[in-house]
Amino acid sequence: MGQNDTSMTDVDVRIFRRVLLDSLTTTESKTVFQYWYDHLRKRFFSIGDQAFVVLTHQDPSAAVQYLIGGSSQNVSDPIRHGSYVVGSYFGWRCEHDREKYLTQLLVSDDPYIRVVGAVYLTFENRTEGIAALYKLSDLPGDPGAWAALTLARYGEKAAVPRLLKVCLTSDTEYDDWNHFLLQKRLMELFSNSAKKSSIDQPKPPHVFGLDDNESHLFEDEASARTAGWKLYHFYQRWWNEHANRITLIDPWLPALFDQKID
Repeated sequence: MGQNDTSMTDVDVRIFRRVLLDSLTTTESKTVFQYWYDHLRKRFFSIGDQAFVVLTHQDPSAAVQYLIGGSSQNVSDPIRHGSYVVGSYFGWRCEHDREKYLTQLLVSDDPYIRVVGAVYLTFENRTEGIAALYKLSDLPGDPGAWAALTLARYGEKAAVPRLLKVCLTSDTEYDDWNHFLLQKRLMELFSNSAKKSSIDQPKPPHVFGLDDNESHLFEDEASARTAGWKLYHFYQRWWNEHANRITLIDPWLPALFDQKID
């Protein structure tokens, strides 16, 4: 799997899909493959992505090689071009030798894929997963923030200063819903942790798109940066005030851990 796959014709794709589909043995697996194939075909651009679901189930070693080699090469914004989604799908649905394959993802060219490996490795080997997440939390931008968020969900207070930086919004993130989803997950984590610790709920400043059911984000970079700084300074002060008394907790984590999904 790789960039050369994109040169395949539509006929090649249909034949490739037919061969893969015929290799499946049960009606259920064929139904699952059909759904995800159609879904990913609409969303992603390369033949590698279109066939990725079936490889995850049937030949995870090939899927890993695709991810390690850089599933988002030659694109400026990996999260919008599939590496976050495709990698997370692999972490969730890989069924064989999970610890081995997830560990291999830690050397991927793509920072999102490296974090995927660490996030899902915690389900198989918590010690190794946590150690990898601490290293990856140093990554700039949202990949590092995602690693820090995962650590905080496991109760790792040392990761919170890095996590707080997700409140800040760069010029390339101001209209990126995935970035604001990480911010919302931070807010939910602190809210649940405050309740568990009998601490007054944080009352952050109104942030457009985060505390409303609005379907669009900031109109420009400047408004996003201003709102991000307000959110960052609020939670920085709130955390410094309560860090010694709070217990970080994600009430959904046990159920998600059982299902091995982030």
